Amino acid sequence: MTRYLLEALNVSVYYALKRGLLGGAIYDVKALDDVTLRIEEGESLGIVGESGSGKSTLAKCFAGLIKPASGKIMYKGRDIYSLKGEDYREYRRSVQIVFQNPHTSLNPMMRVRDTLKDVLKASGKWGKDGERKLAELMKAVGLREDILNMYPMELSGGQAQRVAIARALAVEPKVLILDEPTSALDVSVQAQILELLKSLKKTYGLTYVFISHDIAVVRYMSDRIVVMHKGKIVEEGPSSDIIENPKHEYTRSLIRDLIKLYAHIEEIST
Repeated sequence: MTRYLLEALNVSVYYALKRGLLGGAIYDVKALDDVTLRIEEGESLGIVGESGSGKSTLAKCFAGLIKPASGKIMYKGRDIYSLKGEDYREYRRSVQIVFQNPHTSLNPMMRVRDTLKDVLKASGKWGKDGERKLAELMKAVGLREDILNMYPMELSGGQAQRVAIARALAVEPKVLILDEPTSALDVSVQAQILELLKSLKKTYGLTYVFISHDIAVVRYMSDRIVVMHKGKIVEEGPSSDIIENPKHEYTRSLIRDLIKLYAHIEEIST
């Protein structure tokens, strides 16, 4: 049996551009260009890169939301597009994604209770103990039970993101793909969510794919870092090696920008 939980093997994804008077589509933008990446069970993998680097596209491929133009996405050694029946349902439960903006990822017309209840029902996990499960999910993400009766618009950004995390946890996943999960939040709230995610990983034995443009956040959350640029992986390795001894010029530029930002913050705060 393969040691890898998730794999992208020679994956390419193209986006169509419309050009000319007739608006013909030309597939000449490679969001991912022959990307191969393997993820071991239990690790925290960080993917870092600027906007347009392909990191979010890769996340959506792993989650089955985008089908590659070429290459394969593998779960437990099997192509996800060859999975049928219960094998496919297991994959869909096991790999969950948490998006950047929680308010847009939650149904504004549904109370938190109904959102979570629907997920539990769809996954066959709703039963006589359903209300207890809802209470446990709220406790797991650090929310009061009365949040269950609220609509997303009544929640702060941090509360809404905790609900989005609870929704992902409801189906007892093995992998959480976290696509810029804190970038839409205030700095103090970001720190709280990051600490929550670290705690949840330990409690539930999760595998994380943590995606961000912020290399400092990725280092904090990840055992291993992958650096993406223009649809390609340009560097990967243990987090400490990537930060302390970057090999690729693009990685070095990300670190230089981070140092400049910290210097500016220190300057204006003194």
